[in-house]
Amino acid sequence: ALFVVLTVVTTAVVALGGKTATQPGTQPGTQPGTDTPQAAVQGWATAMETGNLTTADTYLSSTRRSDGTTSAELVMSVVYENTRVANVVIGSTNTNGNQATVSATVYLVQPPDGITMGAVMTFRMIRESGGWKIDELDYGRIGPSPT
Repeated sequence: ALFVVLTVVTTAVVALGGKTATQPGTQPGTQPGTDTPQAAVQGWATAMETGNLTTADTYLSSTRRSDGTTSAELVMSVVYENTRVANVVIGSTNTNGNQATVSATVYLVQPPDGITMGAVMTFRMIRESGGWKIDELDYGRIGPSPT
């Protein structure tokens, strides 16, 4: 059975000309989920919501990563330490060549009492290596989450 599986996998790779399949809409060599500015913000948001900061940081531009910026620092620069992202609702997107802005409402849970705050944020995106990355994060209004 193992021989059959290996034969099928080998045949599939040969049929693809030695290339492996990529996620639909994703260019080879780019991170899945970065084919649009909205998808990159959603990928970052999902990683932040699950507490996977290492994955969230992969959605940052090479400039941000090289200057030592982390996703946790982006969020905590305006709110309390140990604040976590609970939800992100993507709003409007404006794309101009290799730059884009994505407006989103980011719902943050603040310790110690677990108050949820809604922050309107603008993600400034750049196209880098065929995918979209977060280069800057601007904060708009921050206030209690609607009940």
